[in-house]
Amino acid sequence: MKAASRQAARETADEDASSVEENSDDAEQDTESDESVSETTDETSEAEDTDGEEAEDETSENSDSASDNEDSSEEETKMADKQLTILVGNETDDSSRYVMVNDSNEVYTMSTDTLSALTDKSEEDFWDMTVSYVSLNSLGSLKVNYQGSDYKVNVSRETSTDDDGNDTETVTYKLNGSDLDETTFTTFYNKLINMTAQKRLTDKYEPDGDAELTAIFTEEDGDTQEVAYYSYDTNYYAAVVDNKVYLVNKMNVKELFTAFESVVGTEEDSSDKTDSDEATTDDTKSDSTDMPGESIEESDDSTSETAGITNDSDTSEEENTDSQETDSTEE
Repeated sequence: MKAASRQAARETADEDASSVEENSDDAEQDTESDESVSETTDETSEAEDTDGEEAEDETSENSDSASDNEDSSEEETKMADKQLTILVGNETDDSSRYVMVNDSNEVYTMSTDTLSALTDKSEEDFWDMTVSYVSLNSLGSLKVNYQGSDYKVNVSRETSTDDDGNDTETVTYKLNGSDLDETTFTTFYNKLINMTAQKRLTDKYEPDGDAELTAIFTEEDGDTQEVAYYSYDTNYYAAVVDNKVYLVNKMNVKELFTAFESVVGTEEDSSDKTDSDEATTDDTKSDSTDMPGESIEESDDSTSETAGITNDSDTSEEENTDSQETDSTEE
C-alpha cells in the first residue's frame, strides 16, 4: 500500500512538473510574442517617421519648386523695349510678300493685309508726339525764359539712413536761390514734360517773333534739351525742339503759362493783394465813420433853413393880419 501511494505521489509530482514546464514554455512564448509585437511597433514607428520625413522633404521640394515657378513667372512678365527692322521683298504667288527680320538669313512670308499696317503709312505716322520729356528723377536744373525774364530752378537731393537701415531721399527746389514749394513746381513741370502735339510740321518754319517761353533741361548726367514755344496761329503754338517743330493746342500752352506764373509770382501777388484789401478796408471804415457827422450837420442846416422859412411865413401872416385890422378901424 505504501509503495502504491509513493508511486501515485511521484506520478502527481511528475504531472505538476510537466505542467510547470508547459506553463514556462507558454510564458516564454508570450514573452517572445510581446517582443515581436514590440519590434513590430518599433518598425511601424520607424516607418511612419521615415514616411513623415519623406513627406516633409517632398513638401519642401514642392514649395521650392512653386517658389521657383513664381520667380520664373515674374521674370517672364518683365517687359523690355526691342527694335526690329523688317525688310520687305517681292510678292509671292499667293499675294504675300517675302520679309526678313533684322540681320537674320531666314526668309518669311507675310500677307499684304498684315503689311499694310506698315506700308500704307507715312514716316510722320510713326513720330513720337511728346514734345519734351525729361524725368523729374533725373533733373538737375531747369532754366526758363518767360516773356523776357530769366529764371532758374535748381534741384537738390539728399539721402539719409534711419536706425533700421532704410534710406530716405529728400528733394528740395530753389528758384533763383530761394526756396520753392514742391507742389507748385511739380504741377508746372508735369504740364511741361507731358505736353503732346496734334501735328508736326515738315516744312521749314521761321518764327515771326521771340519765343514766349523757353525751357532748357539739364539732367544730372549733363545731358541737355531745349524747347521753345512760339505763337503760331489762332489754334496752335509752335514748339521747337532741335530740328523738329510741333503744333500744340493753344489752350494747353496757355495752361502751361499760367502754371509757371504761379511758380514765379503766387506768393508776391497774394501778399500785395492782402495789403491792398486791408488798405481798402481801412479807407471804407474811415469813410463810414465820417459820414454820419456830415449827415447830421446837413440835417441841422436843413432844419434851420426850414425853421427860418416857417418863421418868415408866420411873420408875414401876422403883418397881413395887422394891416387888415388897421384898415377896418379907419373905415
